[in-house]
Amino acid sequence: MAGRRTNLALLALTLIAAPTGVVAFGVGGRWVRWAIVAHGAAALGILALVPWKTVVAARGIRRHRYRSAPSILLAGALAVVTITGLGHATGVVVSLGPVSAMQLHVGSAIAIVVLLGWHLIARP
Repeated sequence: MAGRRTNLALLALTLIAAPTGVVAFGVGGRWVRWAIVAHGAAALGILALVPWKTVVAARGIRRHRYRSAPSILLAGALAVVTITGLGHATGVVVSLGPVSAMQLHVGSAIAIVVLLGWHLIARP
């Protein structure tokens, strides 16, 4: 039961983080500060749930060892989006070669949408 609550909380936070990120990135400007704050709060909520999701994911990988490659790709994309988001927000990571931290953040977020869609269909 705890796994289901964790997954539902992560889904709810993702449904907050995605549109607020789109608004903050796509519109910009001072008046979207509310979107940036909501995006950051949702991201921190997602980070807070990582220990519980790790337990759920480990259990799933043990059960479905050979079908978990897309889920592992999703975890990797989530790591990239987290590192680049935190790096951009703090100013620690500005760019990685010719690509900015924000470009990597947005690109990995788009990959997450695709992989998360697959993940939700494969594991209702």
